Amino acid sequence: MAHPHCPCTRATLGELAVLMARVQKRVNAVVVFVVPNGVPEKWEETDLWRNAAQIPGVRVLKDVGGKEAAVLARSLPAKRCSMARTEHCSLAAA
Repeated sequence: MAHPHCPCTRATLGELAVLMARVQKRVNAVVVFVVPNGVPEKWEETDLWRNAAQIPGVRVLKDVGGKEAAVLARSLPAKRCSMARTEHCSLAAA
């Protein structure tokens, strides 16, 4: 799960790009961008979205309304980004 406006996502995608280059074609990955309800159309299509889509072996999807993020949040230990309590990163609230 990724937030398309959070600087934490930029760092994570950088790490993912390095990893995917090392495993070349042996692994596929999915980056799911959370799209909160009520945001403008294409709000999620930031440079982070485009960067993720350019990583070989990565498929980019969107989670409209954060439904899948909420399911994941209930099943994993809490991990919050440093922006979690700001208007820029609401993923942790999912």
